Amino acid sequence: MSNHGKNSNQPHEDTVEVSGRVLQANVRQRQCQVWLDDDTHVFVAFTEEQEPRVVSALRDHKHTCVVVSGIGQLTPEGKPNGVIRADSLVLRPREPRPFDPTAPNIMDKIAEITKDVPDEEWEKLPTDLSHRLDYYLYGIERE
Repeated sequence: MSNHGKNSNQPHEDTVEVSGRVLQANVRQRQCQVWLDDDTHVFVAFTEEQEPRVVSALRDHKHTCVVVSGIGQLTPEGKPNGVIRADSLVLRPREPRPFDPTAPNIMDKIAEITKDVPDEEWEKLPTDLSHRLDYYLYGIERE
């Protein structure tokens, strides 16, 4: 993002580059939402020629990131509110979340949650629970 108008107290237009996941698209209005993170999205106007890439990014949103460069509307603080003209719209593989070696082990979490369950309660569980889980949860027999 460029620094033009950065000190302005008014929203303004400038060149922007945003990247994120497409989680919603309206092909009739040629607009999509690009989620920059879990809490922040911007609306992006796209062209008819860019539509196949937008649809592909929406379909593959779990594994695809879109990088959009163009003219955007910026807040007085310089944060993008939206992209009013996408000059470039490129799809890239989404980076996997990095492994966190400090994250708790799932088996340790299960042990912590179940540690206070008395043995007599465990004995009440059906012996075939793991094989017939759908039946016990939903009443559906396996075929």
